[in-house]
Amino acid sequence: DIEFLNCKFLDETSFCNSDINSNFVMNGNYFNKNIINNKIFKNSDIKGQSFKLIGNSNLPRLDGISFSKETKFTL
Repeated sequence: DIEFLNCKFLDETSFCNSDINSNFVMNGNYFNKNIINNKIFKNSDIKGQSFKLIGNSNLPRLDGISFSKETKFTL
């Protein structure tokens, strides 16, 4: 599993062009307000069983994510 719990992303953050093959959890994180319009997951392939984005502040755009049929997405 990949987990980001209660992190502060204060500068540019990018998961663009990433292959994520594990369960992915982002819970209770803070993102800088200046990156809200950034597409941080552009061209990313999510192949894990779950992709959870829970209780995050100022979450940037999620455009461009490609999910496998088996992935359960929780927002």
